[in-house]
Amino acid sequence: MRYYFDTCIWIDYLNERDKRVVDFVFKIIFEHDILMSDVVFRELHKFMFNLFLPNIKNIILIKASDDEKRSALEISRQRNLPFADALHAMLARDNDAILVTRDKHFLDLEDICNIKLL
Repeated sequence: MRYYFDTCIWIDYLNERDKRVVDFVFKIIFEHDILMSDVVFRELHKFMFNLFLPNIKNIILIKASDDEKRSALEISRQRNLPFADALHAMLARDNDAILVTRDKHFLDLEDICNIKLL
């Protein structure tokens, strides 16, 4: 099984802000593939200047294609959602991953990908 963590999940995990998130991530992070897109990496770097990712062998770095960006832009405009959130959903779908988030507005994207709301 593959998981794609929204930026808020990474921030909560790395800063140990939310025990529920930390427990969930810790439970799966060493047993499943974890996808991290260039978008998430940039967002994390913006919020955490001294970004240090633990040495996790199952992190797979992915990059959004131009087609995924165009589709995400269209979805974000149609549904009045942030572009990055629509792109996260596209990337999770196109990489057969479950999108894990705490943000309830992602439920508006359940028809695009499988969402796990923490």
